[in-house]
Amino acid sequence: MSNSYTKAAFCILMSPADATMLSLAVKAIDILDTVSDDEDLKLSFDALGVRFGEVFPAKGPNAFGSFLDLIDDPAHPSLGCDIDIEEPGNEGLCSVTFSGEQVEIEVIARLIFTACKTALPCAFEWAQAMDRLRFGEFGGGCVIITAGGIDYHNTRNILDRAITRTIAEPDEAVDGFVLALADQEHGLSFWNNDHGFGRLGLATVFSEDEGGTLRQADRARRAGMAGDASAARLLKDRTHADDDIATCRDRPGGPGPVCPARTVAPGRRPGDL
Repeated sequence: MSNSYTKAAFCILMSPADATMLSLAVKAIDILDTVSDDEDLKLSFDALGVRFGEVFPAKGPNAFGSFLDLIDDPAHPSLGCDIDIEEPGNEGLCSVTFSGEQVEIEVIARLIFTACKTALPCAFEWAQAMDRLRFGEFGGGCVIITAGGIDYHNTRNILDRAITRTIAEPDEAVDGFVLALADQEHGLSFWNNDHGFGRLGLATVFSEDEGGTLRQADRARRAGMAGDASAARLLKDRTHADDDIATCRDRPGGPGPVCPARTVAPGRRPGDL
């Protein structure tokens, strides 16, 4: 017999109001673990206060419905860690420490994202281990939480991506494709679906299938079949950049070649980096 662990210990800063929401979340877990009668659950829910009800509104007859949406196993709700809240410091923020050996990583991430907006953006690391030395049972990862959502990364996918990059051919699109434009005055510019051509860091990254579509459209444009239309606009609204990206200046001359993206910003799929 062996024991597996998902360990984490990290500290983030947030407002006292958001720190209070974490205390209420811990109380909610205790309530759900000890109270089963619907009427008692409703009374306990109301006792948590107005703000808790605003952040986690009731869903029909289920007072804790929205809160339970955070939990992987609603029948056995757990955060898997201790939460220690310090008094506000000089800047008016509380230091909140999360620590545990069976941390519910996604539950904690969703709780911070939903109830602790003043803590964003923030990130934390976690480790996976067991008390026997078995291959495949050790690793870990990190979670990045912003106002736009939650990004999950783990060491297995990071390792897979790193080795794939190492053995890939120079022109192989490990990370996807970007649409590039060569301009005599500005040099290379890269297409962003929302803002036109700009710098590489803001480029929209297309999948292999989307890259093929762009290539076809570009060949048609070069053959005079597509007029002056931008090939990149064929995929408008299919891939979106972050809402807070600064506006980029459009470049004249239409799109250029579809190039492999070797260095790109991470996407929003769990495990990608």
